[in-house]
Amino acid sequence: MSRETEAKISLLEKDLAELRSKLKEYGARLCKPRLLEENTFFDFPDRRLQEADSALRVRVYGKECMLTYKGASQEHPLLKLREEIETRVDDALELMSLLKIIGFECSFFYRKHREIYDLELSSGLVEISLDETPFGCFAEIEGSEEAIQSAVDILGWDTTFFVNETYAQLYLKHTVQMSRSE
Repeated sequence: MSRETEAKISLLEKDLAELRSKLKEYGARLCKPRLLEENTFFDFPDRRLQEADSALRVRVYGKECMLTYKGASQEHPLLKLREEIETRVDDALELMSLLKIIGFECSFFYRKHREIYDLELSSGLVEISLDETPFGCFAEIEGSEEAIQSAVDILGWDTTFFVNETYAQLYLKHTVQMSRSE
């Protein structure tokens, strides 16, 4: 099992172009272009994965499909640290059918646009994903804690930009806020 270590940074939509320029300036390599990404979460009917702060997700990004298990988040003031098992899958629809047959049900679904960069720093490699969602824009930085901090420093962010919620939590919060304003 591997450990996911990431920081999520809140951005304004108008800042995405500037961030892309900064990434290019620092030698980042575009690994995956901006594409629609669909995320379907599965849980047991009693929601035991959600209750355990865990997740089972099928992600479709362009023609690529991944099945991901994420364990409970570990305590950290700024970063999200959790166990993660991820594997490529050939057919998302067949996989989702299989999950339903063995007792899982779809518990949440959302879409976003994502593009992915690799940035090599003296402290290590980071993967930086630029995400555009219905509830805002974000940069996710994955790598070692030291490399994440280096990327945050060179890109000019501080801890006020950090977001600890998952996209599912942010989406639900946005939906509640929208329904209250109607």
